[in-house]
Amino acid sequence: GIPPVLLERKVRQTVNLYVDNPKSERKLLAAQNHLAKLRNDASRLKAGYLHDAMKAVEVQAILDCADMVTAASLERKESRWGIYHYRVDFPKRDDENWKKFVVVKRDPFGRAATSVEPIPGG
Repeated sequence: GIPPVLLERKVRQTVNLYVDNPKSERKLLAAQNHLAKLRNDASRLKAGYLHDAMKAVEVQAILDCADMVTAASLERKESRWGIYHYRVDFPKRDDENWKKFVVVKRDPFGRAATSVEPIPGG
């Protein structure tokens, strides 16, 4: 099996390399590809002690968050919030088209699915 600490390190490296700024469609798609492979590895997590079992659950939650952040970043085709969401392929803020919420939910197959919703009262 795979120790949870090793999988966590791989997930965090993927996020740092491909999801951190500056963002681009190419990098975000690469992140999704890597995260999908890591999700397959998660089925081989091993836990010899209760602490390892807790870390195994935690790393799966970290993987879920990374997957959802990547999907949301891919959906939002603009730059917004200064350094927090800068897309080199969409470098300008676009309030006319993107002053909205990007909602991420799991589809029936467990994948991150995005939708865009207006901001109430906005």
